[in-house]
Amino acid sequence: MHPVYLLVVGLLGFSLTSLQSESAGACEYRTFKSRASGKEVRARLLSIEGKNAQIRTSAGQEVTIPIQALSVDDQAYIQAWSPDERQLKWLEDLSLSEFLRESGYTQTPFNVGSGKLTINVAVNQKPFEFLLDPGKFLTIFNRELADQVGVQPSEVVFGEFPLPDGSLEPVVGGVFKSFSLGQTHLEPWEMGMADLPKIGFQAQGILGADFFQLMGAMIDWQKRVAYCKAAETDSAEPEVGELREYATRSGSKMLGELVKVEGETVTLNVDGGKQLQLPISSLSDTDREYLDLWMTDPRRKGLGSLKISQILSAEGYAPVPYGYGNSTVAAFELELGTEKLRFLLNSTLPVSYLDRAAASRIGMSATPLEEFMLVDGKKTQLHLTTLNKLNTAGNPLPSVDVRIVDLNGANSSGAIPIRTCMIFRFPELAARQAEVDVDGILGLDAIRKLGALIDYEAQKMFVRVP
Repeated sequence: MHPVYLLVVGLLGFSLTSLQSESAGACEYRTFKSRASGKEVRARLLSIEGKNAQIRTSAGQEVTIPIQALSVDDQAYIQAWSPDERQLKWLEDLSLSEFLRESGYTQTPFNVGSGKLTINVAVNQKPFEFLLDPGKFLTIFNRELADQVGVQPSEVVFGEFPLPDGSLEPVVGGVFKSFSLGQTHLEPWEMGMADLPKIGFQAQGILGADFFQLMGAMIDWQKRVAYCKAAETDSAEPEVGELREYATRSGSKMLGELVKVEGETVTLNVDGGKQLQLPISSLSDTDREYLDLWMTDPRRKGLGSLKISQILSAEGYAPVPYGYGNSTVAAFELELGTEKLRFLLNSTLPVSYLDRAAASRIGMSATPLEEFMLVDGKKTQLHLTTLNKLNTAGNPLPSVDVRIVDLNGANSSGAIPIRTCMIFRFPELAARQAEVDVDGILGLDAIRKLGALIDYEAQKMFVRVP
């Protein structure tokens, strides 16, 4: 008889309480049964190698078992078993907000009203309401409010906004003692400063992508929440488990929290915080099973090994190409049949636009609107079309209404869609902006309909798919 099989027969000599039926892949302890003798052993499946299965018994022994030596039910369980099942089940139950909260992110909701999104911030400890526009590279404070926070604008010009009359509104620098969004604080921080009403923004400030990139943030447009990493803390608090009753082999019982497992010793918090160390071998079979699962549970390993893309995939999101090789412009790419359309993201615009040349290239028909825009100095009627076959990586997306306009002509005349884009003075930034040759601009209507979500730390954008 095979020596491994002899060991199995010996292990199966322990008569243990049978386990209720479990789904394959649960990676929990179950009762394995010998096909020949009918004897049982309490264990969990670790891996499958050819015709053998490796198990760990409740006594802590790792044993290799010939699969054919087990009962028919056990063989079916092993055949359907997936080593990633516990991880996948946990991911299915873990929402994005829970994942980010457990990963140390804070969350700040948007304010929604009058067709725009705003968010509450504090500048030099004074409250302000900023427009939310992660499509802009730079955060800008209304220069007219400089005296309220005691900041003097510098002479350094970051960039300029083109105005309808052909002039340029400069954006200068300003160093602020502090800037706060919820529980996320920067001390000090340099922002841009400009006359926002003159540019066309009735706002105290505009919160841009530079802040979100710096804080490794995420923006969920569907739930209207900004997630930012909180300031790091040097917490010495131990990681603890749930409060449960432990029992020793001698029959004594205690209520405690699991703090850590080191070697053959477990540390519990008992009696209002008092720490107690016990040999693992002194605990009951049930408690040893619990410790084994606790040490290998993905939740106990920490969240660092997980990727946000896994959570988003479970919630129905798909990634789209984002950024075009630089992190200064929030632009991304969607597919329309065989065509690829590149869009600039601008959440301060209530509606979306498609360049006339792009509309002609993809053969889009359009309906005239009672809306007009200055293009090359001429009053030009806008036309509406619907992009109803957009997709990303083959995943269909909701239809998006866009207004057709000559973006190049609109840019030269300072029309609203392009006028909201700052022209950078720094050569390296200007060069990066020039890299983005967009076919259109997605405004707030399309951003919300697509359920767009931006992961600034990973430099990825996601949209919700059916």
